[in-house]
Amino acid sequence: MVVSAAWRRPTGGGRCRLLAAVLLGAVVVMAAHGGPLGAAAQEEELGGTDAVVQFDARHVAVDKEHDKKSPEQSPSPRRRSPSPSPEPERKPCFKVFAWRKTLLYVQSEDRFTYNEAQKFCSDKGVFMVGYDDPVKRLPLADLCYKNGNGCWVGGQVGDTCPYIDPKGNGASYPEKCERRHYAVCWGDLDKQRNNPAIWDNNCPKNNKSQDSKKRDKNYD
Repeated sequence: MVVSAAWRRPTGGGRCRLLAAVLLGAVVVMAAHGGPLGAAAQEEELGGTDAVVQFDARHVAVDKEHDKKSPEQSPSPRRRSPSPSPEPERKPCFKVFAWRKTLLYVQSEDRFTYNEAQKFCSDKGVFMVGYDDPVKRLPLADLCYKNGNGCWVGGQVGDTCPYIDPKGNGASYPEKCERRHYAVCWGDLDKQRNNPAIWDNNCPKNNKSQDSKKRDKNYD
């Protein structure tokens, strides 16, 4: 029987070549379809799957660090309400009297220590009445004694100052200088007629119209 050469059983060498061809074909097919060999090749080209994960981790860390460093938007500043303007210092109120058309007397409506009473008088260009002046003390009978107010008079000795006590007999008595009493000052009427510290009196209880009436009032 004659057997065709095409159907002859391959010899040992032929079998090896056939197996190698089959394996090579399988490798080519797997590489074309992204099989194990293709994945391994991709990992080798990109440096392995760990490198991709680490890059992503670094990228996330960089983004978080950037978020931390980005400045937060500061809230708009609040408008402060304007502070109330301080009230002007209130000047001591007083009343003005004329005596025998020669002397002027200023009677305070506030109580002062002895030193404050002296300053009250000097700020207006007038003086405290001396405790031992028999003439200038005459109007004080009405301004300090009979009205029950009392007042300081000039003549300090140490920490003791003369005070006309309405509970006494109209004379002056020693009093602690730190206590507070009314002040009465005197001045020359003609010299004080244009004194703004006296006549520009803005006290509500003692306006200019009242002052003008009291300029001509005499105490005999």
